[in-house]
Amino acid sequence: MSDYPLYLTVKQAAAMAGIGERAMAGYVDGPDPPPILMVGSRRYIQRASLPKYLEERQTWFYRDRSKADGRD
Repeated sequence: MSDYPLYLTVKQAAAMAGIGERAMAGYVDGPDPPPILMVGSRRYIQRASLPKYLEERQTWFYRDRSKADGRD
């Protein structure tokens, strides 16, 4: 994580998180964005807060509904 600056561009934040730039931009532009710093019209995401922010929005998708329901 120390290879990244304290504030990340959307592209850097997406690379750090392992998701696409459009997905990260969706978070930043969404109703509950991560902590950001605005410099003019540029948005920078606070690096230290990004892992917790994404973890709180983590969801699980099960292809087999029986596993999601606890059935075998």
